[in-house]
Amino acid sequence: MAATPRIEWVDLSSDVGERPGTAGLAEDFALLEVITSANVACGGHAGDRRSMRTICEVAVGNGVAIGAQVSYVDREGFGRRRLDMAPATLTEQLRQQWGELAEEAGSAGGRVAYMRPHGALYNTALVDAEVAAAVLDATPPGTPVLCLAGTVLAELATRRGHPVAPEIFADRAVTDAGLLVPRGTPGAVLEDPDHVADRLAEWLRTGHLTSHSGTQVAVAARSICVHSDTPGAVAAARKLRETLVAAGAALRPFAGTSATQRPTRIGTPPAAAAANPSPQIRISQYGERAVLVDLEGITAARLADTARQALGPGLLDSVPAATCVLLRFGTPTDAAEVESLLHPHLRGLGAEAETAADDLIKTASITIDVRYDGADLAEVAETLDTSVEEVIELHTQGTYRVAFFGFSPGFAYLTGLPSILQLPRRTTPRTAVPAGAVAVASAYTAVYPRSSPGGWHLLGHTDAQMFDADRNPPTLIVPGSTVRFRPV
Repeated sequence: MAATPRIEWVDLSSDVGERPGTAGLAEDFALLEVITSANVACGGHAGDRRSMRTICEVAVGNGVAIGAQVSYVDREGFGRRRLDMAPATLTEQLRQQWGELAEEAGSAGGRVAYMRPHGALYNTALVDAEVAAAVLDATPPGTPVLCLAGTVLAELATRRGHPVAPEIFADRAVTDAGLLVPRGTPGAVLEDPDHVADRLAEWLRTGHLTSHSGTQVAVAARSICVHSDTPGAVAAARKLRETLVAAGAALRPFAGTSATQRPTRIGTPPAAAAANPSPQIRISQYGERAVLVDLEGITAARLADTARQALGPGLLDSVPAATCVLLRFGTPTDAAEVESLLHPHLRGLGAEAETAADDLIKTASITIDVRYDGADLAEVAETLDTSVEEVIELHTQGTYRVAFFGFSPGFAYLTGLPSILQLPRRTTPRTAVPAGAVAVASAYTAVYPRSSPGGWHLLGHTDAQMFDADRNPPTLIVPGSTVRFRPV
């Protein structure tokens, strides 16, 4: 059997927002550190406004694309039972699910990037033209659709102008026709992380999977799905990602990030990536004298520092944000010119090459003393079903890095927050948060540099002066600085 051309990049997705309680959220947060696209339960078979809001905030913070996982309204059956209803009724229900998720994604600073049906609705839409049409009637025009290739849903979506991203299931066996083996069949669900990873590595090389009967089946796919309810899903997803990267495949959301989709990708060839990891960068024009660089596999602070070295005095300013960097120039420029100048400096700057960070960013490490007496500390502990002492230990055990500044002068967004502490912002923000308040929200922790409104969860207080306009530099820390919190 001749090998097909090797697949250079793939998307890694999983279903999230389906499991209730703190344990379920902890699993979802762990997955959101690994995957590139999140199929978010939006109320039909599971999930509610709170879970949607939480998942969207973490997804936006992690640069993960948000997808609407619409379903039959069947919470009792977890959406795995086919329900007979009028197509118009189904469309109306799915539009409501999409709309609720879109609102929560917007509140989190993101958007719904694609649509993917769940469970029985997914399986039915693959073969039933009437149900497929009802699903697409609920989907905004031009929205990408994630589903199996060569199916009724995929073909109808293409005819209607929806980009289709064919998917493959890492943890499910397939029939000789390339469809999923029914869950009740022995061997239908694959639980061994090593087997899952090896199976997909073979597919990456050849474009074929071994079916349930032992036949080699050609499978076209752009996205790999790991079911979150499969035992050991997080371990399987991590192992799979490691295997794909080692095989030279880049990982990125098929529908763009949850914030935007950018057209141009810069990076070293995949064959070099395993030995010398490099980031994936998408760049677009942002006015006559600026470009916006979207990031994957490199922090904004490191890219900003690299740009200053590579682009020289013509670069007036580099402004890092959560998952992008704005580069502003003194004269008119364009994305292609910036690409040609940046490209030679990218090799070896991937997220895995942590040892390079100290050489790239010569900034101070600072320890901030904190009195853990915040107004929300007890509530956070209760929400996480743990003790106040455990929350303090979690917040102080790691090293954080300044990713970017925003909101107000000196307000630094620090990455490295443990997943379990990545809570959504408060439903009702405070009109005044005191200067020096140490807080968490979404994927970040921060210190309020001065009194201001705020919706973060307050864990404690520090006397450290984070911003002083008369100081040079005015901020106590700068992008790339490392920070530790010490309880006093």
